[in-house]
Formats: sequence, C-alpha cells, structure tokens
Amino acid sequence: MGKTEESINLARMDICQFLSQAFLYPEEDLYLSLKEDGFEEELKSCFNSLSSESENAIAERVNSLISSVRNFSLEDMQAKFSRIFGHTVSTECSPYETEYGKAHVFQQSQSLGDIAGFYRAFGLETSDTAKERLDHISMELEFMYFLIFKENYAREHNRGEDGKVCHEAQKKFLKEHLGTWVPLFTRLLSEKAGKGFYKSLALLTGDFLRSEVDFFKIEPEEIKELGSFKEDEEDVCSLCGNGEIEV
Repeated sequence: MGKTEESINLARMDICQFLSQAFLYPEEDLYLSLKEDGFEEELKSCFNSLSSESENAIAERVNSLISSVRNFSLEDMQAKFSRIFGHTVSTECSPYETEYGKAHVFQQSQSLGDIAGFYRAFGLETSDTAKERLDHISMELEFMYFLIFKENYAREHNRGEDGKVCHEAQKKFLKEHLGTWVPLFTRLLSEKAGKGFYKSLALLTGDFLRSEVDFFKIEPEEIKELGSFKEDEEDVCSLCGNGEIEV
C-alpha cells in the first residue's frame, strides 16, 4: 500500500513531538516513555516512512538510542545532557538558532522577532513557565508539530484553505529557520556527544531534516558556522549617538 499524505503527516507529527521532547533536559516522563514496550518499533516505523536512509541505518540508530536508555539511569542521562549542553549557552553545539552564523546583537533580536511572529500568527505565545527561549530547537520543533496537527485537523474537517495555510507555514518556517541551522547543529552535536543517546538523537534529527527538505522540495541556505553575538561600543552608539541614555 502506498504512502498517503495523511500517513506521512502523522509520521512527521509524531517525530516532531518526540524530537521536541528529547532535546529538553531529560525528566522521568521522557525516560520512561523511551523504555516502553513497542516504542522502539514505532519510532523505527515513523522514520522509515520518511527518511531516504536505508531501513538498516535507521534501525541501527534507533537501536543505539533506545539501548543507551535501557543501560543507564535517568541520572546518567541527565548528567550526559549537562555535559553536552552545559548550564549556560554551549559554545560547541548550541541548541539555539540565533547563536549560529555571523551576526551582531541586533540581527539576533530581529531573528527572534521573526520566530515570535510565526508563533503569534497562529495564536501562540510563550508562557512565563516556558523551559526554553523561543529559538531553542525544542520550541521550533514543537511549533512544526503544532502546524502539522492543525493541517491534519483542517483537512479532516473539510477546511482546505486553512490546511493549505498551515502547510505553507511549515514550508516557510523550515526554509527560513529550522532548515538553515539544524544541519550544522546536528553535526556539532554528533561530534560532541561521541556516542550514546545524544549521538543517535543527532543522527536521527539530521535524517528527519533531510526528509523534510525533500518533502517540501526546498533548498534552505544552510549556516556554516556557530557564531558569537557581541554588543560592542560601535553598536550601542549607532542607536543612541554617544552610547548614553538621558533620562
């Protein structure tokens, strides 16, 4: 039986939801879900339905991801997360979009504003209890999950135009945001992790992003380096003349 648009979207939605959760600091809910019977096969099925990688390659990566959880405690997983990402913004594999590429602090603010604009356009606002800022990979993947969910809902209820809007928003957000920096992020994460859960997570995320780019037939302009953002004296002066604020 051939793959339908509905079945593809369901797989995409499930993967977005899983990856969004997996990139947050690991809590017991995530840890236990990874150890549930049937989870491994379900994850393989989702990736195999989308990725251009061979089934053997996908199976190996999913097996590695799941076995790393089965062989370690939640505390081990949390320690691994902290070692890789640290307690401040990582300078080696940052999970924040606006830490990538060469830009100054004002361009960073513009990029954050653009991301926030996408969220607001679909009625989403970041809550005061949000665990991460809005350019974190978890937040961006959760937004894609939300858009796919809305597209499916619209099509199921014969609201074709609403579904098309959600579909086009996914394509635009992928081209302008996720597709530009996540390929580099996953390569850096893979190198930093070395092996185990986060190595496998990086590889699977890379597989998924490639499948998304193929799905939408787009060519995002990929960022080639992890940058740093500085607010120097010249930047300040360009806004307020002498670098001081009068009150």
